[in-house]
Amino acid sequence: MPDLLPCPFCGSRSAEIAFAGAKRFACCRYCSAGMPPRETEAEAVQMWNTRTDLARAQALAALEKARLGFLNLIDYGGLDQARHGETLAIAGELDQAIAAMKGGGK
Repeated sequence: MPDLLPCPFCGSRSAEIAFAGAKRFACCRYCSAGMPPRETEAEAVQMWNTRTDLARAQALAALEKARLGFLNLIDYGGLDQARHGETLAIAGELDQAIAAMKGGGK
């Protein structure tokens, strides 16, 4: 049995390698979290064990998308004046979170 890290979602150590046709993928038996199928078991193990990098990249992309959405609201006048400051504050918080994830913030 390959050495799989605990599930990043539930913390369970019940991860296993499963089959999807001829491909293999790692998944958690407890919460059903899983990774996309890979050609080999070794690739599936590697993807599962490095998924925090993938999760971090996806979270960073989501933060950047949210920040852009808030800035577009400001730029295109989709807000009344009362909400303008609040939206700028949220965009600033997103900037801080993005910087922290990139290693340049607190």
